[in-house]
Amino acid sequence: MHPEFLTNAISDFDNAIRLDPHLGKYYSSRGAANHRLGNLDAALADLATALELDPNDAKTYFNRAQIRLQQQSYEEAESDLKSATRLGYTFASRELQRLITERSTRH
Repeated sequence: MHPEFLTNAISDFDNAIRLDPHLGKYYSSRGAANHRLGNLDAALADLATALELDPNDAKTYFNRAQIRLQQQSYEEAESDLKSATRLGYTFASRELQRLITERSTRH
Protein backbone atom coordinates (compact mmCIF):
# COMPACT_ATOMS: atom_id res chain seq x y z
CA MET A 1 0.00 0.00 0.00
CA HIS A 2 1.09 3.51 -0.69
CA PRO A 3 2.40 5.30 2.45
CA GLU A 4 0.13 8.30 1.89
CA PHE A 5 -2.92 6.01 1.87
CA LEU A 6 -1.78 4.42 5.13
CA THR A 7 -1.12 7.81 6.73
CA ASN A 8 -4.63 8.93 5.77
CA ALA A 9 -6.05 5.69 7.15
CA ILE A 10 -4.28 6.29 10.47
CA SER A 11 -5.78 9.77 10.60
CA ASP A 12 -9.23 8.31 9.92
CA PHE A 13 -8.75 5.76 12.71
CA ASP A 14 -7.61 8.56 15.04
CA ASN A 15 -10.94 10.27 14.37
CA ALA A 16 -12.88 7.03 14.84
CA ILE A 17 -11.13 6.40 18.17
CA ARG A 18 -12.03 9.91 19.34
CA LEU A 19 -15.68 9.11 18.56
CA ASP A 20 -15.66 5.68 20.22
CA PRO A 21 -12.52 4.89 22.22
CA HIS A 22 -13.97 1.58 23.41
CA LEU A 23 -14.03 -0.23 20.06
CA GLY A 24 -11.02 -2.51 19.72
CA LYS A 25 -11.27 -2.84 15.94
CA TYR A 26 -10.29 0.81 15.50
CA TYR A 27 -7.08 0.29 17.45
CA SER A 28 -6.41 -2.99 15.68
CA SER A 29 -6.81 -1.42 12.25
CA ARG A 30 -4.66 1.59 13.17
CA GLY A 31 -2.06 -0.84 14.51
CA ALA A 32 -2.04 -2.76 11.24
CA ALA A 33 -1.55 0.48 9.30
CA ASN A 34 1.28 1.54 11.60
CA HIS A 35 2.89 -1.86 11.13
CA ARG A 36 2.81 -1.47 7.36
CA LEU A 37 4.49 1.94 7.76
CA GLY A 38 7.18 0.41 9.96
CA ASN A 39 6.01 2.14 13.15
CA LEU A 40 6.36 -1.00 15.24
CA ASP A 41 6.14 0.57 18.70
CA ALA A 42 2.95 2.45 17.80
CA ALA A 43 1.55 -0.70 16.19
CA LEU A 44 2.26 -2.82 19.27
CA ALA A 45 0.67 -0.23 21.55
CA ASP A 46 -2.47 -0.12 19.42
CA LEU A 47 -2.71 -3.90 19.20
CA ALA A 48 -2.30 -4.21 22.98
CA THR A 49 -5.13 -1.72 23.50
CA ALA A 50 -7.28 -3.57 20.96
CA LEU A 51 -6.75 -6.82 22.86
CA GLU A 52 -7.57 -5.18 26.19
CA LEU A 53 -10.87 -4.06 24.68
CA ASP A 54 -11.55 -7.29 22.79
CA PRO A 55 -9.49 -10.25 24.04
CA ASN A 56 -11.25 -12.58 21.58
CA ASP A 57 -10.02 -10.88 18.40
CA ALA A 58 -7.96 -13.61 16.78
CA LYS A 59 -6.73 -11.46 13.91
CA THR A 60 -5.27 -8.91 16.32
CA TYR A 61 -3.28 -11.66 18.03
CA PHE A 62 -2.09 -12.81 14.61
CA ASN A 63 -1.06 -9.29 13.60
CA ARG A 64 0.82 -8.78 16.85
CA ALA A 65 2.58 -12.11 16.32
CA GLN A 66 3.79 -10.90 12.92
CA ILE A 67 5.45 -7.89 14.53
CA ARG A 68 6.96 -10.03 17.26
CA LEU A 69 8.36 -12.39 14.65
CA GLN A 70 9.86 -9.42 12.87
CA GLN A 71 11.46 -8.37 16.17
CA GLN A 72 12.65 -11.95 16.77
CA SER A 73 10.57 -12.21 19.95
CA TYR A 74 9.76 -15.81 19.21
CA GLU A 75 8.23 -16.86 22.54
CA GLU A 76 5.84 -13.90 22.53
CA ALA A 77 4.99 -14.54 18.88
CA GLU A 78 4.29 -18.20 19.64
CA SER A 79 2.00 -17.20 22.51
CA ASP A 80 0.04 -14.83 20.25
CA LEU A 81 -0.19 -17.45 17.51
CA LYS A 82 -1.50 -19.98 20.02
CA SER A 83 -4.17 -17.49 21.12
CA ALA A 84 -5.16 -16.75 17.53
CA THR A 85 -5.29 -20.47 16.75
CA ARG A 86 -7.40 -21.18 19.85
CA LEU A 87 -9.81 -18.49 18.65
CA GLY A 88 -10.10 -20.13 15.23
CA TYR A 89 -7.83 -18.06 12.97
CA THR A 90 -6.69 -20.58 10.34
CA PHE A 91 -3.65 -18.66 9.12
CA ALA A 92 -2.34 -18.57 12.68
CA SER A 93 -2.25 -22.35 13.03
CA ARG A 94 -0.15 -22.66 9.87
CA GLU A 95 2.21 -19.92 11.03
CA LEU A 96 2.43 -21.52 14.48
CA GLN A 97 3.46 -24.86 12.99
CA ARG A 98 6.06 -23.14 10.81
CA LEU A 99 7.47 -21.28 13.82
CA ILE A 100 7.62 -24.42 15.97
CA THR A 101 9.39 -26.31 13.18
CA GLU A 102 11.90 -23.51 12.63
CA ARG A 103 12.60 -23.14 16.33
CA SER A 104 13.14 -26.86 16.81
CA THR A 105 15.67 -27.00 13.97
CA ARG A 106 17.63 -24.03 15.38
CA HIS A 107 18.44 -25.74 18.67
